[in-house]
This record gives sequence, C-alpha cells and structure tokens, in this order.
Amino acid sequence: MDYEISLADDKSIVVVRVKKSLPTQIALIFTKEAIELSNKHNTDKHLIDLRGIRNTWSVFETYQFAQEIKKYGRKRLDKVALVIDPEDETHAFLETALVNQNYNNRLFRNYEEAVVWLTE
Repeated sequence: MDYEISLADDKSIVVVRVKKSLPTQIALIFTKEAIELSNKHNTDKHLIDLRGIRNTWSVFETYQFAQEIKKYGRKRLDKVALVIDPEDETHAFLETALVNQNYNNRLFRNYEEAVVWLTE
C-alpha cells in the first residue's frame, strides 16, 4: 500500500504515513479512511506524514482537492498537521488552499512540533 493509517499510542491522533507521491483521488480515499478511524476513536486530530514526498499536484488539482474533502467526511474544525521535509516548499499551496476553505491545517517541518500543536 502507498500509505498507512494508524493511531498514536494514546489513540488521540490518527497518523497517515504517505510512502510516495499520490494522485488526489487516492489522497481523498485515505482522507475518508482516516476520518472513519478518527470517528471510531472520538478524535479530531490528524497527522499526515509527508516527509520524503514532494507535492506534484497542479494548482487546479490542489484547489479541487480542497473543495472535495468535505464530501469525504473532513470537518472544518478537524485539526490536521502536515509534516514535510525542512527544505520542501512544494506543499505550501496545499496549506493555503485548505486554509482558504476554512480548514484547520498547518504545515510543520518538525514531527514533534506537529504533535505538540495537535495536543494543545
């Protein structure tokens, strides 16, 4: 599988580890699966681990993804941290597109800082 979905040890955060660059349709599928797991465990916190993955989506694909995720169960108040490599700028527009749709997303270049933000 090109991604793995799990719970943090304390079951408060759904963690999605993306293993390679994926098309938006697959990202929507893992979004739905992650939401289903979070609903089952009564959490609204998600960490998407994108380290080692460059975003190859076009501006249109990114905008469309931000429009579509509501249909897959994403709620605007869900807290989602996207963890990327320190030098990676390819996910910046994704963060902008999601925030412009009023989603509670934030990019992090440090895994531990992302966890702290999610648990605040």
